[in-house]
Formats: sequence, C-alpha cells, structure tokens
Amino acid sequence: MISVAMATYNGERFIIQQLSSILNQSVSVDEVIICDDCSTDSTVSLISDFIENNTLYNWRVIKNQENLGFSKNFFKAVNLCKGDYIFIADQDDIWLEDKVKTIVNCFANDDTINLVSHNYFLIDSQNNFINEKIPNYSNKDTNSFKNISINDFIGASPIRGCSICFKKKILTGMPTLELSNQLGHDWLICIEALLGGKAIIIERKLMSYRIHEGNVSISNKKKKLSSSVYKRIYGIEEAIKAYQFLLNQDIDINYMKRIKKQIKFEKKRLLFMKNESYLSVIYLLFHITYYNKIYKYRYGGLRVFIGDILYSYRYKV
Repeated sequence: MISVAMATYNGERFIIQQLSSILNQSVSVDEVIICDDCSTDSTVSLISDFIENNTLYNWRVIKNQENLGFSKNFFKAVNLCKGDYIFIADQDDIWLEDKVKTIVNCFANDDTINLVSHNYFLIDSQNNFINEKIPNYSNKDTNSFKNISINDFIGASPIRGCSICFKKKILTGMPTLELSNQLGHDWLICIEALLGGKAIIIERKLMSYRIHEGNVSISNKKKKLSSSVYKRIYGIEEAIKAYQFLLNQDIDINYMKRIKKQIKFEKKRLLFMKNESYLSVIYLLFHITYYNKIYKYRYGGLRVFIGDILYSYRYKV
C-alpha cells in the first residue's frame, strides 16, 4: 500500500497543481492524507472540491482545530497514513508522472533500502524552470543513485523532505524530538531509516520544486531579525538534543567522533547567541570553514555564520 502525507497552510495558489500531479501518476497511490494547519484562505475548500470532483474516496483532508506548527502537523499526517510506503509532499510542488513508479521500484529491487530521495527541477511561481545548481545534487538526470549515511546528516540535511519516500515500519519506536527550526522535521525520519538499513538518492529528477518570490520591506526585515534570534537559539538547542540522542545509538565510532565535535560547535554557537561572548565569536571565526562543512556548501555556511553575528547583536543595530 502506498500513502502520501501532506501538510498544508494557506496554499490555495498552487495546491491544485500539486494534487493533480499526484493523481496523474503512472502508478496510482492508495491514499492521500492531508492535514491543514488552520488555513485562512480557500485551501481546504479547494482540496475538498478536488477530492469530491474526482471521486477520491481514499483521499482525506483534516483541518486542525488549532495551529500545530509545521513539524507537528507534518508528523500528524505521517502517523495517519496506513501504507507500507509513505511519500512526503509539499503543497506547492509538481510531481513528474513516473515519480511513484521509479521510487517503488527502488524498494522492490533492494529490500534493505528504508528511504529513497531523488533529484528535482527548480521552478518559479509561473512554472518557469530556474537554471540554478542545487546543493548536494548533481546536474545529472539519470537512474543512477548514491548511498547516503548518518555522516551526511551531521549538520544540515543533504536532502529535501518533500523528495523522500520511506517505509512506514521505521516509525515504530521513533522518539519524540522537536526539530522544526534547524534540522528539519524530516531529519529524524532519515536517521531512523539509516539506523535500520540503507537510504539512497536517485539522480533522476522526479519533481519540480517551487521557489516562491516575495519582497519583504526593510521594516519587516528588522522585525524578523529581532524575533528570529529566539527561533535560532531554540533551533540550536533542538539540534544539540538530537545529536545527543544519536550518541546513544549503536553507530560507527567515527560517526560518534564527528557528532561530539558537532555538539561542541553548536554549544559554542549557543553561548555566543545568548551571551555575546567574545571568546565564543573568536572560536566561531576560527571555525568558519567548519560552518561550510556542516552546512554542506560554501554560501550556506557563510550565510549561517553571518546570521549568527547579526542575530546576536540585534539590539545594538
């Protein structure tokens, strides 16, 4: 049985394109579970009409009574799925028609695989392709694949959550960790998949990932800067707990060494963010290349480093 889990919030602009791409797969899915996090637009009514108009009795939309936040809403949708394989879907992307078929074949060909991710195109709000290098993915569009390891998930995740499909069995006994701010809601699923088997990335582009345009005024940016520092601090605290969880697992000793270094690094970031310790900023400055290693590519690490400095001195700006 194949399930799709989707979390929605104010997604009226693109939701029908995404639902249509899931419906028109060459291999049909058996159920779609959509949890809406109190949208204030017409997202829920559009989904309900789509389900009714296409007689999709195995599709459900559930509107939350209160806003759960993206991570909890996502896990609510996942846990409601009954399928042996669960695909994750964002509300605004477009799946290529052979996505489900291609990924299910990967599981069929190797029973040790617990999770599959894939390459993707980038599109804008008008469905125009964006010619931009995607971090952690090659420019290939082939059926070749590469294995990923726990080592790849020390730092930022190397894959997008909306590109994964995993076996439902890995949810059994999964700990409760709040990871929405830094590592991402899908990080724990990837880790659980790797603790019990293999995870791979297919080079085939099986989805168009949408990048939204939007300008934020200078005043809004300042407000965002002031409020986001607390989210960043909380995100670092979440990450430290997640890595400490990993240390208690049966993993390779080399991974454990890297994780311990990661925890030390994150604690230095946390100390600087909370106390603006000059000794900490010196440590971070000398480890700026470590930012790049952790956040997978040069500009990602540099952006996070600059963000730490700006957020820390928010009241002095």
